[in-house]
Amino acid sequence: GHASTPAKPTALASIGKAVYDIEKHQMPAVWTAPTKELIKELAPYMKPLFKFVIVNRDILSPLLKFALTKLHPVAAALVKTTFAPTMAKGSNAANVLPPYAEAVINCRLIDGNTTDRVVAHIKKIVGKDIEVEVPLTGVEPSPISPTNTDSYKQISGVIKSVFPDIKVAPYMFFAATDSRYFYPICKNVYRFTPFKVTEEEQSRVHALNERCDIDALEKATEFFIALIEKTCM
Repeated sequence: GHASTPAKPTALASIGKAVYDIEKHQMPAVWTAPTKELIKELAPYMKPLFKFVIVNRDILSPLLKFALTKLHPVAAALVKTTFAPTMAKGSNAANVLPPYAEAVINCRLIDGNTTDRVVAHIKKIVGKDIEVEVPLTGVEPSPISPTNTDSYKQISGVIKSVFPDIKVAPYMFFAATDSRYFYPICKNVYRFTPFKVTEEEQSRVHALNERCDIDALEKATEFFIALIEKTCM
């Protein structure tokens, strides 16, 4: 139809409302084993107030999870599956109503969630009029790599030797990497990037002027040399 006589709601308006509802009604926050271990390892270095909250995490769990979801996007991703609207498509002309509209929601599944569970959640939120489908790139969360192994201790030791001012703790990596393809042959699969990255530098990831600092590159090279010498020789 012509844009001068729009029916309500339009396809794009329906998709827009669905995206808004998904952002507003996200899945509940949960504790995962890596996040529990992360908090436990970092607690001794926290300020007294934070340390008190962490020590009493079981009692203050609802408050702590709520705080993490509001504190920072990185903190929120530690305790919940994230939903990020990244793409939308409607009409190909400004004066034409779209007969069909779509949006892409990039979901990062926290450990314990599954693709089926996330799809069911989204379908419940958007209702029957919106079709929900999973692209071929949909994958389940990777297994949790153990931290009580010699492999983890070796990596941890190398990190401490190259970055003596850094506190080492297990951490749930959010992005998808090719490391997941190693699980059929090894359970000790670890993701570590030996670059010190500021919050400002982090905002440039997948954005304009993405780069790394020259000094950070030199330190990263030192780390990989030390890691190879420690584990392969």
